[in-house]
Amino acid sequence: MHVRKLSLWSALRAPSQPTPALLPAAEARPLKDITQEARLKAFGPVVVFPENATSNGRALLQLLPVFEEVENQDDKSEMHLLAFRYPFRFFSPAYSVGSQMAHLFGLCCQVYNSVVVKVLEQAEAPKVASSAMFCEAGEEPVDLDEAVKEKLTQLSRLRLTKQSAMDKRDFLAFYYKRTKSGYRDQI
Repeated sequence: MHVRKLSLWSALRAPSQPTPALLPAAEARPLKDITQEARLKAFGPVVVFPENATSNGRALLQLLPVFEEVENQDDKSEMHLLAFRYPFRFFSPAYSVGSQMAHLFGLCCQVYNSVVVKVLEQAEAPKVASSAMFCEAGEEPVDLDEAVKEKLTQLSRLRLTKQSAMDKRDFLAFYYKRTKSGYRDQI
C-alpha cells in the first residue's frame, strides 16, 4: 500500500469525490519517503486517514493496512492518533450522495455544526519502533495496523464495521445508477 501527497485544497475537496479503487501508480509513494521529506523540508505533520473514505460519523469503516509493508514504516516518526466525530441529529455534515450544492446549502442553513476531536495520549499511542522491523531482540513485536485499529476504535467509541471504502464506492455506483444521476468512477 502506497500513499500520495495532497495539498490542503485537494484534501478539502476529496470527500466530495468518489473513492478510487486503487491509487494510480504514478501518484503512489511509500509513506516512509513522504515522512522523511516532510521532516527534512519542515513541511509539518503527515496525516493518514486509514478509512480512505468519509462515513456518516456513526461507525468506522474497515481500516486499510497502512503499515503492512516495510517501506511505510519510519522509525523516526511519532504516531499521534486522533478521532474526529461530528455529532448531528437531522443532517449529517459529511457529504455522501446527491447534489453537492444542496449539501453545501444544507450545511449553511443549520444553526451550527460541530466537530469533536479526541486525541489519544502519546504514551498510549502505538510506536513504530515497536513494529516487527524495529523491535529489540526479546521484545514482542507490535502489529501496527491492528494496534491502530484497536486504539482508534476505543478512542472514537464507534463500532468497526465490515464495510470498506471499496464497498462504499460500489454502493454509491449502484445508488447513482438507480437514480440515473450518473457516477464518475475514478478507477
